[in-house]
Amino acid sequence: MKTARARGLQLQPVSCGKNWGFGSALPLVNDAWIVDLSQMTNIRSYDGECGSVCLEPGVTQLALFQTLAKQGSRWFFNVTGAGESTSVLGNALERGIGYYGQRHADLIELEVVTGTGDVVWTRLGNGDSVLNGASLGPDITQLFPQAGFGIVTAARLRLLKCTDGKGVVIARLHHRKFREEFFRRILILKRDGCIAGVPHIGNRERIISTVAPWLSVQQRRSFMSGASEWTAALPLLGRREMTETAARIIESSLGELGDIEAVLGENRSKAESTNGSPMEQLKQLASGYPSNLALPSVQWAALGKADVSMLDPEKTKAGLIHITPAISSTVIEIENTLNLVTKTARSLGMAPLPITVNIVDSLTTVLVISVPFAKAKAAAIQKKAQGLRQALTRAGIRPYRLGLTNDQELDPVPPASAELFNRLRLALDPAWVFAESKYESLFVQPARAVARKRRPRMAGASNLRKVA
Repeated sequence: MKTARARGLQLQPVSCGKNWGFGSALPLVNDAWIVDLSQMTNIRSYDGECGSVCLEPGVTQLALFQTLAKQGSRWFFNVTGAGESTSVLGNALERGIGYYGQRHADLIELEVVTGTGDVVWTRLGNGDSVLNGASLGPDITQLFPQAGFGIVTAARLRLLKCTDGKGVVIARLHHRKFREEFFRRILILKRDGCIAGVPHIGNRERIISTVAPWLSVQQRRSFMSGASEWTAALPLLGRREMTETAARIIESSLGELGDIEAVLGENRSKAESTNGSPMEQLKQLASGYPSNLALPSVQWAALGKADVSMLDPEKTKAGLIHITPAISSTVIEIENTLNLVTKTARSLGMAPLPITVNIVDSLTTVLVISVPFAKAKAAAIQKKAQGLRQALTRAGIRPYRLGLTNDQELDPVPPASAELFNRLRLALDPAWVFAESKYESLFVQPARAVARKRRPRMAGASNLRKVA
């Protein structure tokens, strides 16, 4: 950090650089220097009594899963379907959504290197001396998700307790005409506490693109012909008698609309996460097992075929753009948004898109709309994705995460809020060492108070990697 300030460099930190669908490791601006944190792989401490862990940005979902499994699997973490090699901390700082809620809510405390080169903890503790969740005085932990205020080098996260009733209910909708009622009843079940985590509800295109690459030709035909219009993964958590009751209530509510399958209890004890058939892995994701299941879906959806040995989307001929509208948790808003997306995609000449509806809580629902494309046709599909984003903006719908291209003309925040944001930025990074993040475009920035001089870069001056 001190070298960057002295030489007039702008820095862009990345955890593991696998922010699939949102730009991966690329910075928003040219002439930025990547600070690659992927080799910071220490799990500094583990509290097996109360359930927390202090880890660094390079700790992947698989690494954390294996560490917890070796400790006896008393605790598990809020997993996502983004793959085994993705950063736990990086996704939390992007406010990613796991099967048990938004991951930034799992953050207890952060270790941050500010633009001045100071190392600070966001609470009164130092990551280990105060293990409980209480905060005395201001807690600035949530200043850092989706913000370029500093480089987060460690975090303490909450874990979830493993129970004999941990599991998932898979609900497959019989017919498209029941979709509205399907969502209505899931919303009620979520509000009534029968569903412990975030219902992940994928359309037919999402499920097929996820599962089909892993099947033989014969299996694929049978699976695709019987694929449901919508499939919901409804996480359960608690003692077995509790979750058995919840599963019965869910089946009673949704049974007349589709097929119901409940999977309860630990179904694997090994430290290796990826195992079993594609559908088995899909069920286990909601039970806390990281998996690479979804990674070949990018190839399948874009190219109509997939090499399941190629698990890094960056190295394939397929690309992906995620569009993530955030709406209220009402059946009317869900239906209206789905209809708008379908109508707009059709008008733009786009094939039916893979969509997941994530009911985060009683207030917020987030859609993840995947726009796959062949990299040879990137320019054309980017224009279509822009049209879809703009249609959502015209309907008053904002995203919950941004990619590198922000063409939605989102309304700026009020001037007083923008001024506060910029004062915070100047306090933590007075020399503007950090490159502009994609979220800073939401704030009206006044003229920079500090004039930054660009000094010539010297070969071998640092181990930072320049990107064009």
